[in-house]
Amino acid sequence: MGLVPLLDMLTETALRVGLVDYFAPAGSRTGIDRTALAERLILCIFGYGTNLGLRAVAAGEHDHSEEDLRYVRSRYLTVDGARSLAAAIADATFAARRELVWGAGTGAVASDSTHFEAFDQNLFTQYHARYGGRGVLTRRGEHGRRAVL
Repeated sequence: MGLVPLLDMLTETALRVGLVDYFAPAGSRTGIDRTALAERLILCIFGYGTNLGLRAVAAGEHDHSEEDLRYVRSRYLTVDGARSLAAAIADATFAARRELVWGAGTGAVASDSTHFEAFDQNLFTQYHARYGGRGVLTRRGEHGRRAVL
């Protein structure tokens, strides 16, 4: 049984939905070409999505420094951009979904949410009074899979 690394899945997803199109610079100009910007955005999203952080991701085998990643994070990564990207990924997933395999359901969720702690800088992190801290909630869907809410 083969395994596909999470970073490869994120990269393929980013290529299919046009990751760079969802994140505009905070200022009026940008000096980063689209390829480098896409790579840095992928690394930033991977770092925050896995709770590794930018320092650990910057130590990997690529040409982007921690300073490069922090710059892209501060100038490009926004909550609105992340939400738009998440919606585009969900739309693309539903468009590619095979009804024969997954059924005709819409993916309703049950109410058995589970709280996971996450970095404050994670774009999906929110404070939950019920759980006494910052984190993300996941819910078990109709097929027993967990989805981040």
